[in-house]
Amino acid sequence: MLALRVAPHAHVVLLTVFQVPFEEKLHFAGVDAATIELYRNKARAEARQKVHELANEVGLQPRKWEPCVVEGDASMRIVENEQSHDCDLVVLGKHGQSATVDLLLGSVTKHVLAEGSADVLVSTHSGT
Repeated sequence: MLALRVAPHAHVVLLTVFQVPFEEKLHFAGVDAATIELYRNKARAEARQKVHELANEVGLQPRKWEPCVVEGDASMRIVENEQSHDCDLVVLGKHGQSATVDLLLGSVTKHVLAEGSADVLVSTHSGT
């Protein structure tokens, strides 16, 4: 994990942000709130599982990290959590396009750079 190479003694907050897939369309289609809540719980559980899998994959010790699973818009939640956890560094993993292309297009990365107060490290490598 790139973050550990940059700051090997840091306490790591592994943040993942999830959304209920097509929630707006589900509401519009008349899907009941209980069913949407089931989808929300499933999305939250999958996100939590991925965070723990990442921690295990990179060998994070239990006292060296904490999971943070939140719902909402990724760019806003990253900045909120950066501030609430008083982070010195935010490491963002990019999927697909290069960091340069994403920055030019106005992405989550751009929002975090503009609105956050911590340093930002962007990794395009799948082993972020």
